[in-house]
Amino acid sequence: MAQINIQYLPAASKIFRKLIAKSNPKIICDIGSRFGEDTLINYKLSPKSQFYCFEANPDNFKKLCENIVDTSKISAIHKIVCDKVDIINLNVYEKRDNKGLSSIKNRISHKSAKTYPVESVRLDHFFSELKKSDNVALWIDVEGATYDVLVGAELIFSNLWLIHCEVENRPMFSNSALRSEIKQFFKIKGFREICYSPHITEQGISSIGDSLFINENMLSMRDWMTIILPLLKEKYDLLKGRVFRFLKLNLPFLIRIWEWLKREKF
Repeated sequence: MAQINIQYLPAASKIFRKLIAKSNPKIICDIGSRFGEDTLINYKLSPKSQFYCFEANPDNFKKLCENIVDTSKISAIHKIVCDKVDIINLNVYEKRDNKGLSSIKNRISHKSAKTYPVESVRLDHFFSELKKSDNVALWIDVEGATYDVLVGAELIFSNLWLIHCEVENRPMFSNSALRSEIKQFFKIKGFREICYSPHITEQGISSIGDSLFINENMLSMRDWMTIILPLLKEKYDLLKGRVFRFLKLNLPFLIRIWEWLKREKF
């Protein structure tokens, strides 16, 4: 099997992939899977798992189906995952750097969107026949609707082992739960946030990031050994990046101070 290079991933993604590679969970769901890029990487790392890709955007779904034709271990489902079983409007936003951006929420900074009626499903309805021993990992990227996905999985939370989800620290979508609210929800359910990786842009650290939660009842010492090193390395890299940006912004000022100190013979 081909080796996957995960050296340059954010710690949340890196740890998720290291853990599934060691444990091969029964089921891995990619919710908001876009073209299936993450699923294809995760499949190579955990080939014994059964994968379910949920993608609601009709254009994305076509490309997703084209990308996963080579394996029976990956199923593509054209449905919205949330806390309702219904027909829901999906907003599709035209964004230059992300053509597949879509959400059931209204994006605050983008007023115009195409809407498509799409069937929705709850995870605890879709997986209503899980056995107690079936462990499930979730990879969630649903543009402001993470909380809705989690509420729709309440009846199978005892099966959930590992959850990687995109979260926002400030409002990006209307009626969307922020990271602090999602952390509180997980805490009540017996999950721990073991890692948070902010998205890094050219402008610096974004208010959007990826959180990784693990079921504390399933957390082993072996898991901690997998978690610690990538986590420490990311903390170091973030600190190094902040120091570099500070020096870049303030270098002329620091040079003037140094020249003044030399003149004053401090």
